[in-house]
Amino acid sequence: MSRFEMFLIGFVASIAVAGLSLLIYVDAKRTGVDRPVLWAGVVFATTGGALAAYFFTPVPIPGVLVLGAIGVVFYAFERDDHLHGDEPSDPHLLPGGDERTASEPSESNPSSVAGEDDSPTETDQTDGSIDS
Repeated sequence: MSRFEMFLIGFVASIAVAGLSLLIYVDAKRTGVDRPVLWAGVVFATTGGALAAYFFTPVPIPGVLVLGAIGVVFYAFERDDHLHGDEPSDPHLLPGGDERTASEPSESNPSSVAGEDDSPTETDQTDGSIDS
């Protein structure tokens, strides 16, 4: 690959990094995430660092991908925490689910009740012999 092609690829990738950082900044301002400039900077630093590592060091591609994605992933966690962080955790309820359905019997199995112990009982287990 010629120097011009490398320069062109690096230039286009740098514009993509700056565009991604701007997108993060705009989204953080729109959703009210604290410190949007910091989050745009984190995304710029990690994706720019991945770009620099790809071009200037012999870093394995998986490492470059992790470095490039980590800023965006951390921002996504912060955004989700900001939008849904005050809700109590419930391992039996999907996000946005209705709380009353978690404690009522399901329609497909009316005998099941949330919190009911579904572990096998002594009568459910066999002795391991094969019936003929």
